[in-house]
Amino acid sequence: MATTPPIDTQSVNARAKGSATATRRPSATVGGRQLEHQSVVSAPERLVVVGMGMAAHGLCKRLNQIDGLKHYQVTVIGKEPTIAYDRVNLSQLFTGRVPEDLLLADQAWYDERKIDVVTSRTIPQIDCDEQTLNDDHGQQYGYDKLVIATGSSAFVPPIDGIDSQGVFVYRTLNDLAEIRRYVEERRDKQNPLSTMRGGVIGGGLLGLEAAQVLQHLGLEVDIFEMAPGLMPRQLDARGADRLRDWVEETGANVHLVRRTKKIERTDDDQLTLSFHNASALEVDILIVATGVRPNDQLAKANGLATGSRGGFAVNSNLETSAPNVFAVGECVSFHNHLYGLAAPCFRMADVLAERLAGRDEQFHGADESAELKLLGVNVITIGKTLGDSPGVIPLIHFDASGYRKLLLEKAELLAPLVWGNGLSCTKFVMRLNIKPSSGLGSVCGSKRLAFPGRSQRTCPCTNGHLAARSAAALVSRNK
Repeated sequence: MATTPPIDTQSVNARAKGSATATRRPSATVGGRQLEHQSVVSAPERLVVVGMGMAAHGLCKRLNQIDGLKHYQVTVIGKEPTIAYDRVNLSQLFTGRVPEDLLLADQAWYDERKIDVVTSRTIPQIDCDEQTLNDDHGQQYGYDKLVIATGSSAFVPPIDGIDSQGVFVYRTLNDLAEIRRYVEERRDKQNPLSTMRGGVIGGGLLGLEAAQVLQHLGLEVDIFEMAPGLMPRQLDARGADRLRDWVEETGANVHLVRRTKKIERTDDDQLTLSFHNASALEVDILIVATGVRPNDQLAKANGLATGSRGGFAVNSNLETSAPNVFAVGECVSFHNHLYGLAAPCFRMADVLAERLAGRDEQFHGADESAELKLLGVNVITIGKTLGDSPGVIPLIHFDASGYRKLLLEKAELLAPLVWGNGLSCTKFVMRLNIKPSSGLGSVCGSKRLAFPGRSQRTCPCTNGHLAARSAAALVSRNK
């Protein structure tokens, strides 16, 4: 793996302490009086970004695109030893790609733009009054504007034995390197004719991706989901049943309504999973993929406002409750909503870059569509999840090729979800002829059906039956 060149933090800090300088112009004489002309040339403002993930890189990239870097002396401080990389495609490391392939930009890109990068550092405290922060190595940084882009971390449920050797989360490059190393070391010690078994706690999108990683490593896989079906936030019972059949056809074993009680390491270095409601099962390695939580420790430590589910509370200007402190990415709570996908994080980064460059841009929500391939199955989600939309009308079509569902509310299309082979998000949206509601992105949030030959953005009938019939026909034809 390519390593980030060491940063001269002393020179970084020295440059960060730059101040405005005054330059005198020659004096002039008017009416016998000598006048002094003085112009103040301000040094670039100190912009410090805490976090070196996809949102932080997106901010730097957008500032560069709009020529906004000239206004700032930028320092980016990251916790991981690696500069920003594509976290969405981590699983591709098991299909021939190397970590360098996932970098969003190499070190030279930052150097050429005079962006100082500091890796392997955490920021435990911010002094919002003095506008300074210290990292865990004792280095101090002054700022004029501070951007928090600390992202999110894997949620680890409070299960007895969850910290046992052989239990991993699935979140970072280091996590995947540790998983690969552990599997290879165990395989070297085992009988070459024996089959290794891996377990995954969590049957959502992240869990299915983790299961795919274990399959790429040649393990038999068991998926343990607490809900009655896979992808419980997106699928109803029928869709979840069909997805389970499809996943099991790949060779994975799906165990539903499994509440893990305890994890114990045996004398032969196996992991025994005990359940509240089922017999125990042994695996060689276990991945916990039960969701993520925003990294908002800095907010709690410094008295910044947080959302109801955590995260730095921000307004439409992406300002936190502290002056000159902003936040973007998965650490953000916008109207008590957390974003866990890359597209909304990039949208926040774009908006904040525009504002830092002096433009009047605001954040009003973002595209939450996703197109993933999990265990060989294309999964497309757009809009709200099933549990976020009480009282909606679901329109469902499924057959051997896949599953398609639309959620309708008063003729308004809230959330298409499709999975199956041969499907794409772009084709699906084009077949639906969806027009976005005012103020939202191209395929995000609340959608309204557009009918051929009509200019209305909503269904012309009052009870939505025409919308239901039209959408159902489109769903069944999208194969």
